[in-house]
Amino acid sequence: MQSDIKSISQGEVTPTPEIVSPRPSFDDRAAQNFIPDAAGPMLTDETPMPKSHRGLWAIIAIVVIIALAAVGYFVIYPMMSSPVVEPIVENQPMTPVESAPVLAPHVSALSGSAILIPQVAVKLDTVSREAIVQALTDQGAFVGEGLTEVTFQDTTGGQMPLPTFLTALLPDFLDAQSITTYATDDFTAYIFKDKAGIWPGYIFNLKPEGGATLSQWLASLEKTNLGAFFVTEAGTLGAFKDGTVKGVNDRFATGAIAGASFSYAVTATNLHISTSYEGLKAALGALGY
Repeated sequence: MQSDIKSISQGEVTPTPEIVSPRPSFDDRAAQNFIPDAAGPMLTDETPMPKSHRGLWAIIAIVVIIALAAVGYFVIYPMMSSPVVEPIVENQPMTPVESAPVLAPHVSALSGSAILIPQVAVKLDTVSREAIVQALTDQGAFVGEGLTEVTFQDTTGGQMPLPTFLTALLPDFLDAQSITTYATDDFTAYIFKDKAGIWPGYIFNLKPEGGATLSQWLASLEKTNLGAFFVTEAGTLGAFKDGTVKGVNDRFATGAIAGASFSYAVTATNLHISTSYEGLKAALGALGY
């Protein structure tokens, strides 16, 4: 307004506006009066690091590299390259494990007897005729009259095989081992005791068709020393004769001593041998004949 009044008083038709410069603010005055510090330049993001700092970091990096190289060369490399030392293990001798002996099975031929047959077991450390006769004599002294089964065991406690037993009992019988052609290894032995003495007997289990081919073997048996079968003295045996016992055909040779008689009979499944006629009759009777 004052500019307009002034213009009119001076005779100006059109008032001329007066240009008024804006009053400076405090921030503008501070900017005009600010003088940069002459002691050093102002740092920015693009200001390079001083050379003294770069040298320090370079030295640190070199020291780290040297330390890592030393660790690798003096520690890690020896561990990787040194041979692996195996611990020394002394071989201790192994103690052999003793396996349990396999016992030969035994099934008594008298197990189906209609009467109860007492049983005793005899283990022979030495297999010989003398040992067999002595064992039968000892057992006969303790058992009662009648039949008593005697199981002959080998050193393991199992059933003694028939060929082993028969070869020991009849050392002069050349065909003793050939019994395996006709009979199994398992057999049944017994003693028959009466007032006349102690009389052993045997039951062999025949193989299929064994009885049909046994005649030649029995013919050889008749010619051997049969006195080896006896415990009680039999005396001289007479000639063999045919007979029957309990309805079964048999062959027998009577001894000079009363009660002694070597007899044998063949059934469908067994060969019966006895040193007493009464003993063979008792064994066949126990089996139902």
